Amino acid sequence: LDCSFEQSFCDWTDDLNAKRLWTRHNGGTPSFNTGPRVDHTFGNTSGWYVYFETSFPVQPNENAILTVHDGCGNGWLTYDPNKNCLLTFAYHMFGATVGSLNVYVQLKGGDVSTVWVKQGAQGASWFVDSVDVRPYLKGASQFKVRFEAVSGSSFTGDIALDDLMLGPCPTSVAPPVATTGTPSVPLVITTTPSCFSY
Repeated sequence: LDCSFEQSFCDWTDDLNAKRLWTRHNGGTPSFNTGPRVDHTFGNTSGWYVYFETSFPVQPNENAILTVHDGCGNGWLTYDPNKNCLLTFAYHMFGATVGSLNVYVQLKGGDVSTVWVKQGAQGASWFVDSVDVRPYLKGASQFKVRFEAVSGSSFTGDIALDDLMLGPCPTSVAPPVATTGTPSVPLVITTTPSCFSY
């Protein structure tokens, strides 16, 4: 499930129910004064990352959703404290009209928690953050992780991700974050059994 996007999207894929798609890219984004110039993994123009391009024809409040998949298209992860407990990711949100980046944990059965939110410009740098999924599982054994980028009012709102990792549990459990609102589009629930567990 770890991905630096150097070769591909790895085990992550676009949710086609969203309005727009993530783009795998290296170097600077095409628009001026927005997006990263280098990747997070290597810090140079040869390294790859994924980003949400907010130039025309993208309109305000449109979204792109990146979700983990399991190789057969349904994306349910089977919780394992030694494998997929702590989500760590690098993000980049630079530009005058950056919208928001939201992270969701969805349980098989429909419950969706907003576990991380960042809104507006954060400067022309990469940042790293992490989320402990345990407080959001509520006893469930299968879940999904989704990253949603939402466009702001204009083209200077590119949002990028790099170095996605799902790893072992930390020694302490972080409390759930307070959340408000709902996902910009409904998160579609699938019921196909998992091909295999991570």
